[in-house]
Amino acid sequence: MSNTDIIEIISDIAPQFANDDTNKLNRFIEYAKCEVNQNLFSTDLQCYQKAVAYYTAHLLAKAGESASSSGSLTRKKEDQLECEYSSSTGITVLDSTQYLTEFNRIMRARTPIFKMRIC
Repeated sequence: MSNTDIIEIISDIAPQFANDDTNKLNRFIEYAKCEVNQNLFSTDLQCYQKAVAYYTAHLLAKAGESASSSGSLTRKKEDQLECEYSSSTGITVLDSTQYLTEFNRIMRARTPIFKMRIC
């Protein structure tokens, strides 16, 4: 399966990555494909490609973040230099980008819900 359609979806949903190197986009698409279960989409190739595109955009967004970002400055003291940073616990790892939020929505729609009945 060609990644061309997925690259087109990425340029629609995340235009900031549209001009990225094609080799880089292909690598990230392959990373995303490892995480998206194609069996959940049976014959719906278009929806599978959309899920891969959203997860790829998430990976690209996370790769572009600074590894040293540790939160925002909440307190500063100048005598004897004291700084305090807030942690980024308000954003969970699972919903850390808008792309992953949409990916999770797509996957929830495809994942069957099982209920256990206790007799």
